[in-house]
Amino acid sequence: MLVDPEKIQITDFTKLGLNQRFVRYQYERDDMTPMWQEIIKVTADTENAQDYRKHLAGHIRQEYELADTVKPQVNRLMAPLIEQYARFHQLPKKLGLGTVWVNLQKKHEFNPPHTHDGILSFVMWMQIPYTFDEEDEGNEAKKPLSGRFSFIIPDGEECKTVYLDSDKNYENTCVLFPAKLMHFVNPFYSSDGLRITVSANYYDLDKEFEE
Repeated sequence: MLVDPEKIQITDFTKLGLNQRFVRYQYERDDMTPMWQEIIKVTADTENAQDYRKHLAGHIRQEYELADTVKPQVNRLMAPLIEQYARFHQLPKKLGLGTVWVNLQKKHEFNPPHTHDGILSFVMWMQIPYTFDEEDEGNEAKKPLSGRFSFIIPDGEECKTVYLDSDKNYENTCVLFPAKLMHFVNPFYSSDGLRITVSANYYDLDKEFEE
């Protein structure tokens, strides 16, 4: 696994008066192998998988806890992103990775606006079964937005929405962001495939936390 620091993307909202940022990087498919191995196990035996929906906001019928065996690779993937984030924001001396879960999102399902517990959160786009061109075809809306991952940014008395490039072309991308930064995922309509993402939160190990 080789990370090119120059290719790590940092987006900040300082122009909006908000001292927050998100960091993202597109890895190789092979870097995602440990997560895929656990996802395959979960999907092959959903009856015995650990249902994680009661901890989450998503209107998604299949959300499962992944085995802790994925954590070493998750930490390796996220370490360079956390390092870049720490250039701008002071982080606790000891960060701990919480439960890792997978969302198996189907057509018409969605994640409403929500925040997470902890200090930092991430999402890994493992599989996106559509492109935005496919989603937007025939949509006469002023700004078609189906299938998008988005942040809601406070801007004075208003809120602004930042939509990330997050279709099939961005599979294997990891996005790290402040846990309290509100975000959501719109439903998609053009595919019967699964939109598969992996997420978790990082916590301050010097403080007690509940998941």
